Amino acid sequence: FLSVDQHRAHPSYERHQISVSVAQLSALAELGNMAFKQPIIVTKTGTVIDGYARLELARRKGRKFLLCLEYELNDEQSLRWLILTHRPSKGLNGYCRTLLALDIEPSLRSRSRTNQQVGGLKKGDSDLTEAQKLDVRNEIAAVAGVSTGNLTKGKQVITYADPIIKEAAKSGEILV
Repeated sequence: FLSVDQHRAHPSYERHQISVSVAQLSALAELGNMAFKQPIIVTKTGTVIDGYARLELARRKGRKFLLCLEYELNDEQSLRWLILTHRPSKGLNGYCRTLLALDIEPSLRSRSRTNQQVGGLKKGDSDLTEAQKLDVRNEIAAVAGVSTGNLTKGKQVITYADPIIKEAAKSGEILV
């Protein structure tokens, strides 16, 4: 058990202002105390990976403690797990998972550049294998559980769309 006050949303979850839907909270509230029987999943630092709705309901109900499972994960690992647990379900829609997965892009691009540099340095050694290729776009789409085409559409909405459209995409009112 950990204090409800010790938990925080993942930085990417906060940055993109993703929140639990009213419908999700209402459905969970109907369960009464049964809603709190399943532990939320957190990192050692209190970052919530899975259980945002239960945490929000606990706060609204004034609960002091929640049953938790703690894992030792860094921000990228916890973000990947957060996205995975919300793949096609009642959790995050494809657009929200895309928003979150795009936060992994800088580290993937860095890893890709490193692979290219290593491959270029060892190009003359005939018995060394080609540097491991990393398709950043495919990797991000795979993490988000969306197609590369939908990833591109999501990026276009993020970059060019009106804030009202972005909010509608987050809530699932429109599909991206």
